[in-house]
Amino acid sequence: AVRDMAGNAVVAVPNTAALQASAFVQDGGRPVLESFDLDMSTGVLTLKFPEVVKADNVTFTGIVLQAAADTTSSPQLRYRLTNGTAVLTGPSLTVPVQLTDADLNAIKALEIANTQGATHLALDENTVRDTTGLGVVALVDGANAEPVAVYTPDTVRAVLERFELSVNGTAGVL
Repeated sequence: AVRDMAGNAVVAVPNTAALQASAFVQDGGRPVLESFDLDMSTGVLTLKFPEVVKADNVTFTGIVLQAAADTTSSPQLRYRLTNGTAVLTGPSLTVPVQLTDADLNAIKALEIANTQGATHLALDENTVRDTTGLGVVALVDGANAEPVAVYTPDTVRAVLERFELSVNGTAGVL
């Protein structure tokens, strides 16, 4: 039971006598990224917002990982995701994204996000939307790219998946 500050029970209002709101203000503010975390061992990028967003409706190609806050003169220091998987479904304050193996390997090969200081994020305007459909405020390379809040380095050892050996030549290829 719900009670007021004096301990009195709140009087129930039946559906047939429901009160109409005296005023309604539509949400007009676009979501702003609060922070992001990156775990390079699991390949999970977590976007955090101060308001609820649609965690299962992410445009992965709108996410760019960068080795610095400003890579405008060094495009080789940034990588735009090609795909991913939304870890959560429905509205949430956090948006965990499972990076694809191809994206994770490309980021590692470019030496982006190999340390906390070399991990920044840019976002396109419509990468994530709130529950009213408003797109996130863009994070722009060289202007307001976000540094990582919590960085977990890659601690997973590489595993040899296959090798080729040519008996006709003198070299082996791993």
